[in-house]
Amino acid sequence: ATHSGIGSSLISALVASKLSRDPGMHLALLDLDSAGSLDIYLNSPANSAFASLLADPDNADELLVQRAGNHLHERLTLFSSVLDIEAAENQRRLFDQPERIQALTAKLAPQFSALCWDLPAAHNTTPLALALTVFLPIYSVKTKKII
Repeated sequence: ATHSGIGSSLISALVASKLSRDPGMHLALLDLDSAGSLDIYLNSPANSAFASLLADPDNADELLVQRAGNHLHERLTLFSSVLDIEAAENQRRLFDQPERIQALTAKLAPQFSALCWDLPAAHNTTPLALALTVFLPIYSVKTKKII
């Protein structure tokens, strides 16, 4: 039997679109679901550079970070990727190694005012996922808190 999500990707897409209308906002929307659909909801091609960023966030340079996102408009950037088996495994390891999420956050934080995370349903019960998904998984770079 297959298990589908509960619509969090659609909600993330809608919330990110709404929040990015604020002139003071520059939002990064991160699709960490290997069955990701944010690129479809937002009519944006998947970007293979995001898989490279997920593989080794500690050693990613600024150019890779810039190339890994699809700039949907001046205040919204989508990080989404079609993942092969190796890239999907790198993505799954993010949930087993919270320091990798911290490294990814550290790489993205200087360029955005907030980070919105779309997490896979299979990981929504891990302590890390629960910490990231309190109400809405939006991390404010300025206050360093989930808002």
